[in-house]
Amino acid sequence: MILGTRTIAAQVIVLLVLSVFSIVQVNAANFDRPRVVASIKPVELMVKAIAGDQFQVDALLGAGRNPHAQAMTLSERQKIAQADLVIWLGAEFERFLAKPMASGGLPNLALGQISGLNWPYHDNQKLGKGVDLHLWLSPANVDLAYMAIAQQLQALNPLAAAEIEKNLFAAREQLRLTTSQITSSLASLKGNAFGVSHDGFSHFVSAFSLNQVAAVSKLPEQQLSVRSMFSLRQKMRDARCLVVETNTASNIKLANTLGLQSVVIDVLGRAQHINSIEALLLSISEGFERCLSQ
Repeated sequence: MILGTRTIAAQVIVLLVLSVFSIVQVNAANFDRPRVVASIKPVELMVKAIAGDQFQVDALLGAGRNPHAQAMTLSERQKIAQADLVIWLGAEFERFLAKPMASGGLPNLALGQISGLNWPYHDNQKLGKGVDLHLWLSPANVDLAYMAIAQQLQALNPLAAAEIEKNLFAAREQLRLTTSQITSSLASLKGNAFGVSHDGFSHFVSAFSLNQVAAVSKLPEQQLSVRSMFSLRQKMRDARCLVVETNTASNIKLANTLGLQSVVIDVLGRAQHINSIEALLLSISEGFERCLSQ
């Protein structure tokens, strides 16, 4: 049977209306989800574990960006302006966020200010000033962060409270299992000495009682004198390796100068397969196993 022109036109109109309605529904679903901006990838991984599909979660900085000394781009400023909540570590770590967060105009959660955080031994007396904010390297601090994030997300979207609670329970259980696995893997190696190029591993070292004998610098960009280098060689004479965060020519040269093999451990989880904070912790553990087994 041949359909009339009017019938075909009517069907086309119906299909167009249905298509537009579907697009509107998808856009409305995305629009309705509160927007949460996490400063860097490790923070994003923690937030996503709790937020699930109930929130739109984005990392402010790409995995290749240095969080210590970045000025924000226009697109990053727009992300901040459109956010319902910003979750970051603190001004000691993400300097570029210090002024925007201090203005008080943006709802935010600074994970470095959570009550009860576990600090590495040498930071215990600093009362939050100048401390190491690589908090995600300590499972105990990740657990506290999970709970603080859940509380903030529930306040932001009360209708998702039950789903958030479910995600929180699952995340904490996975973290517990991962911590147990890492403890077992490193148990026989924790007495072996090692050095680090950048003193950013203290939370992991403290959490798993590892034997870090020296750090080349507090910040990656610091330069050392000849006298400092001589002192480091003395401190690291029994080290199994030098842990570095990137496989750059300068890090390789540094390891050679110290007479050590370098082992790359990426604390920011830049690799695409790192899709959870537990996967990141396991990756770091594997790096220390490589180092300490030499």
